[in-house]
Amino acid sequence: MDAMIDPVALEAQVESAISPYENLVSAEVLEQMRVVLRLTLLHHPGASALTQAVVPHKEIGASADVPKDGVEGKLAERASGDDE
Repeated sequence: MDAMIDPVALEAQVESAISPYENLVSAEVLEQMRVVLRLTLLHHPGASALTQAVVPHKEIGASADVPKDGVEGKLAERASGDDE
């Protein structure tokens, strides 16, 4: 699975697509449909592009997004000449 695609959201899309067939086919056939749909959504060039567009992705923080405790305070101390 694409590490960027939220697996919970992908499964929600799969279940939404499969749900109309729940009372029409066996559990085994439903599971086969889920597998084929997952593979198609993740790996077929056209379907994969659509999946990328509609399924939320996991947030990946950049290093700039990580709080650095005390850095701003130290910079302010250095700027004011109050260095220890």
